[in-house]
Amino acid sequence: MERERAARGRLRRLRLERPLIYPEGDPEAVTITSEDLTRLRPNEFLNDSVIDLMMKRLQQRIAGRPGAKRFHFFSSFFYQKLCQNGGGGGAGAGGGEGAGEGVGQAAHKRVRRWTSKV
Repeated sequence: MERERAARGRLRRLRLERPLIYPEGDPEAVTITSEDLTRLRPNEFLNDSVIDLMMKRLQQRIAGRPGAKRFHFFSSFFYQKLCQNGGGGGAGAGGGEGAGEGVGQAAHKRVRRWTSKV
């Protein structure tokens, strides 16, 4: 209990002077701000930046290990784009993209560039 209270206090005081970019120099780097760090407090929801940071760290940790090529990490925005309506709006099951096109085909069309090198 005391440990949790101390961790909460450290998170409350944590402020970044400038955004954190991880990994530095990577074209697919994730940017984290002080506001993103507040999402690590108890009873807060994580945001896409925090989730992407943790996925990027996991990706970096397994790189070069046996079997690492079996895994691919997409941004947290991948699923949102996959499920997006044809009109560019909310998250539905797809549809509205092309006459006679199946839902799966329309969804693949929205993310095909994301998967081209997988």
